[in-house]
Amino acid sequence: MRVFIVGSCVSRDALATVPEPQDLKLVSYHARSSLGVLASGPVAQPEEIATIAAPWCRRMVQADHAKTLLHAVAEASFDLLLLDLIDERFDLLETPDGVVTVSREYAEAVGRRPMGLVIPAFGTRHVALWRAGFALLTTTLHEQGRLDRLRVNRVFWASRTVSGEPLAGFDPARTRAANAFLRARYEDIARALGDAVFLDYSADVLRADPAHRWGLSPFHFGPQFYDAQLVSLRTAGSGAPEPDAAAICGPSMRAAPHDSAGREHPDFDYPAAARWPQRYSLREGVHRFALPAGHGLDLLLDGLDRLRLGNTILVYFGDAAAQRAEHTVRYSFGREIGQALGRPVLCISDPVVAQSSTLAMGWYAGYRGCSDLPQRIAALLDDLAARLAAHLVLFGGSSGGFGALAVLGHLRSPANALVWNAHATIGRANVHAVRAYVDAAFGDDREVSAGLKQSLEVSGVRHSLLDAPPRHRHPYLYLQNRSDAFHVEHHARPFAMAANVLRVGRAAFAGDCGAAFWFGDWDQGHMPPPPDILHLAIDRLSRGASTLAVALELMEGAGSDDPVDL
Repeated sequence: MRVFIVGSCVSRDALATVPEPQDLKLVSYHARSSLGVLASGPVAQPEEIATIAAPWCRRMVQADHAKTLLHAVAEASFDLLLLDLIDERFDLLETPDGVVTVSREYAEAVGRRPMGLVIPAFGTRHVALWRAGFALLTTTLHEQGRLDRLRVNRVFWASRTVSGEPLAGFDPARTRAANAFLRARYEDIARALGDAVFLDYSADVLRADPAHRWGLSPFHFGPQFYDAQLVSLRTAGSGAPEPDAAAICGPSMRAAPHDSAGREHPDFDYPAAARWPQRYSLREGVHRFALPAGHGLDLLLDGLDRLRLGNTILVYFGDAAAQRAEHTVRYSFGREIGQALGRPVLCISDPVVAQSSTLAMGWYAGYRGCSDLPQRIAALLDDLAARLAAHLVLFGGSSGGFGALAVLGHLRSPANALVWNAHATIGRANVHAVRAYVDAAFGDDREVSAGLKQSLEVSGVRHSLLDAPPRHRHPYLYLQNRSDAFHVEHHARPFAMAANVLRVGRAAFAGDCGAAFWFGDWDQGHMPPPPDILHLAIDRLSRGASTLAVALELMEGAGSDDPVDL
């Protein structure tokens, strides 16, 4: 059996026993690299990499920078591809060129970390990049008809030695964090591929061996583990069914449910639902979920035929113009983006706007009896992302940008967002639109006062994104039209200040936790970016590019942006 290993010594050492197994042949071995780096392009290699003495270690660091894994997988002949996730323990480094793994060999060679953003191992951004890389790996195998040859070593860091003693010299908190990360990623893999892909081991063999050839470590196991792995490899067949979108989404997936007049089909209402239907009930069309006080939350799921393993799902929050339109038109902008980029898209309708024939904006903030609307939307998105092992890219402008960022802060799933001309505080938006929203959402509440600011305060909804940090931090890219002076002054600038931004270009800024800003010049006033800018930005974020890298690409593409002062 020809074995291609993507992982660490956990998988490699089983085939390096003495004597070596004659029935298992190692045809390729890629290590010291996170799957997350696959989401970016090749990165220029520092000269110091050439000083790495060990040839194999030097090749691995070079391959991590050059992003050669997918090409190697596509070109190699193998019967089984064995993946383990132990080398996800390394931090990542995000540079303007792309992402690299801060392996021990790389860090020792460079001696210092070059300019860039450190992405801590096991953090939210690391998870998002890992998912994107895993999607690229499985897509490569799927396109070649070899996804059924993938097997995953489901291993965890050890906390005890083979003799049962606590593992001394290693931080237990680090071990717990690593195992929590591994457990969640195995759940991602299981949702996408099923349990048949795993090689599993009993807890008593996942013990650290002080006599291991590479020294004591939480993932340097004893001989029993490697013996068990060889048995599992020999019995691992290649006949597991190859999953596809239909297997993930179920046989009921079909065309968008509208009748000849363009109205939603009643079969697709779920008036009592609090969560998505079970995995095999997912289908295209409008799903309705019950909210307090008789409201409903409508979400259009479009493009399930474009779903791929580990894919990105776009999530659209409509702005004023879209929200005023009829149902079938309200979702059109988001659907067009999904179709143009070849990705599934979920379009979310603001429930307050949906029940009004005149209301322009709702900000997805909530209404009397439902002040936690962003949390409810986030819970639904988390459920959908978990079912499909998907990464979410939220996008929207103006009031929709406010909604996207409000929901982003409550998501537990790997996600990022693109917003443009977004509102930071509802009370600083158009006064007539704010008054109309307050009247529609809280007009029959006696506690609502005559003043807009006071009305928003007593409403209980979160009306400013600047008053408290988000519960969960995710990267976002904020695009602002510089000729829209009011939104620059009252929304974009306060956002940038709250993110502690630093200038990284003429009109680009980087802030805390992956926040990035680009102040472009594409039209006069409060206008959205042109389609080519939106398509490029959303596509890059969908493929795992960093918000900073996209901001810099947009700035360089504009060419003539004058410097922006904040």
